Order: sequence, then structure tokens, then C-alpha cells
Amino acid sequence: MIELAKDIPAALYSGILGALIALISVYLTNRSNTKRLKLQFELERETKETEFMRDKLEELYLLHEAWMNALSTSYLPFLSVMQGDITYDQALDLFIENNKNRRDDFKRLQMLVDLYFPEIKSAFSQLSVARDRANKIKAEHKREYKRGNTNGFAYVGPFIEAQKKLESESLSMRDQIILRSSRHSKSPQRITH
Repeated sequence: MIELAKDIPAALYSGILGALIALISVYLTNRSNTKRLKLQFELERETKETEFMRDKLEELYLLHEAWMNALSTSYLPFLSVMQGDITYDQALDLFIENNKNRRDDFKRLQMLVDLYFPEIKSAFSQLSVARDRANKIKAEHKREYKRGNTNGFAYVGPFIEAQKKLESESLSMRDQIILRSSRHSKSPQRITH
């Protein structure tokens, strides 16, 4: 009986030590799993965010290109009027024909810049200023044309220069979109086990 009493503390200590090792092992395993799950969740979040921003950039790019194409095709007939090749009524007919199926959404383009890409706002503002300048020249010519002054040669040079500036600002904005796209296309790091 005395020998049994001597073995109880050793068995108790061995049991406690075994249980302690098991608890520590479970704790370390759970901690490792939790850390891995947090990393995996973070990777999934970053991947979804990257995909979302890439989709918005692609949409912005396409809207920008469509808008610039629409502006270009809209300006061409009025340049022909300034050059004396067609009448203003013919230019309006061409304008209507070119834009009847147009589905550009300038407001959406502006919304994307305002909400998601404020770093592009400066390039967009410069582009808008260039567009406004071309529109101002076109409006001045229209006013003179309606007054009976159909010779628009004085407007040709400034209008072409305004269009060149518009194209330059458009390329600048497109470059900004592409730059942002390259930043958002990098894929997050994979988790290794």
C-alpha cells in the first residue's frame, strides 16, 4: 500500500504533464489555424477588392473611350461647316444620325472618377476644360452662322487646336487610367501551409 501511495504522485504528475502538453498542443494548433484563416480571409478580401477596382477601371476606360469617340464624331460635321463644305442644317442632320444609337453615359464616367478614382480627377478636369473650350468655339461659330456670317474660316484654326488639346488631355487621362489599372492588376500573395 505504501508503494502504491508513492506511485500516485508520479502518476498524477505524469497525467497532469500529459494533459498540459495536450492543452498546449491544442492551443498552438488552434492559434496556427486561426492565423492561417485570418491570412486566408485577408487574401480573399484583397482579391475581391482588386477584382472590383479592376472592373471599375475597365468600365472607366471603356466609357472614356466611347465618350471621346462620340465627341470626335460630333465635332467633325461642324468643322465641315466652318470650312464651308456643308451647311449647318446638314451638320445637324449628320450629328443626329451619328448620335441616334449612342449609349455613352457621361454621368457614369464622372461618377466613377468622383467615387473611386479621385487621383484621376485632375486629368478629368483638364479634359473637361478642353472639351468646354472646343464647345465654346463651336457655339461662337453657330452664333455667327445664325447671324448670316456663314464664312467660318476664322474658327477652323482655333477649333482644330481645341480638338488637338482635347485629344492630348484625353490621352493623358487614358494614361492615368492605365497606370491605376497596372497597380490594381497585381495579384495578392498566395498562402502557403
